[in-house]
Amino acid sequence: MKKWIAGTAVLGAAALVSSCSSSGHQTSGTGPATRPASSAPSLTGAAAVTPAEIASMMQAGVAGVSSAHLTWETKAGDEVLLAMQGNERLSAGKVIAMDLTETLAGDVIRMLVVDGRAYVNVVSGPDATGMTWILASPTSKNPTLKSLAGSIASAQQSGAADAYGVFVLAARSAKKVGTEQIAGQPTTRYTVTVDLRKVHSRLITTQMRQAMAEAGISTIPLDLWLDDHGRPLKVVDVIAADGQRATNTVTLTKYNEPVTITAPPAADVVTTE
Repeated sequence: MKKWIAGTAVLGAAALVSSCSSSGHQTSGTGPATRPASSAPSLTGAAAVTPAEIASMMQAGVAGVSSAHLTWETKAGDEVLLAMQGNERLSAGKVIAMDLTETLAGDVIRMLVVDGRAYVNVVSGPDATGMTWILASPTSKNPTLKSLAGSIASAQQSGAADAYGVFVLAARSAKKVGTEQIAGQPTTRYTVTVDLRKVHSRLITTQMRQAMAEAGISTIPLDLWLDDHGRPLKVVDVIAADGQRATNTVTLTKYNEPVTITAPPAADVVTTE
């Protein structure tokens, strides 16, 4: 797999990323950015809007968010590399707790983030752990646990309702496309072209920047669907380079519904280096 495709897998923030069936944004790589088809917007022409205006709407919208339901999918071509969903609690737009289920390499993995700690339980599959939860750390010597801890950290960043504003502010251009229904909710759809050099986010590591630079990727086209409060319901990016295509799709729905997330019983938790 190309390094830049692995890199875009953690751009779930660039995810909530939605695609536009109309325009033809292009990356600076060897291929065009592709936008998957979706329901036709109610406006036939794209209207001008600034990245700062979109970011301001989003900032105001997420200020009062206390919970949301997150889904996240990363694909290379038609192959699903990552599929994750679950609930999260937020404060001031930041994720403070998560309860996620991920399908990875034949295993169904449940991940909890509570009080700054990440717990992993392999629910089913070849590596099932039964009732046992494992405390995952990005400094773990176990490569699987280290990878899972990184996945959880990325999900926290991607699930943050204010994460997308960072990318929008780094956009070279923006357009208002029209209105569409997402999960039964009315939304306004915007497209932006993000300049990766202007993005200051932990979502994009030095290694990721290097991999995408080597592939000739300097911009990412994003489509965002915001509800009437300015909250993101969906974001999608589709990036093509080196003859391959990577797609990130993230959705945030069920805002402010009751969510309780607690740590597993201490007796069921083990620490493995």
